[in-house]
Amino acid sequence: MSSESIKELIYLILGVSVFIGTLYFAYDKYFGPKERLKQIEKYPYTEFIKIGFKSENDYLIGKIKKYTVVIGYN
Repeated sequence: MSSESIKELIYLILGVSVFIGTLYFAYDKYFGPKERLKQIEKYPYTEFIKIGFKSENDYLIGKIKKYTVVIGYN
């Protein structure tokens, strides 16, 4: 393999990585919040809500044995 073909391979890998990263970012930005809200309605998050945890900005915040507990579901 020549140095030119190695350089082209690296450019190809970088281009594919940027493309896949952009797709993932767009999916997470536009479809992610709705998916995360569905997730909080399932076990085990419902158990925490039952014992008094409150949902704030993609976190469940509550107290267990006098300790403040923060659970991220993002």
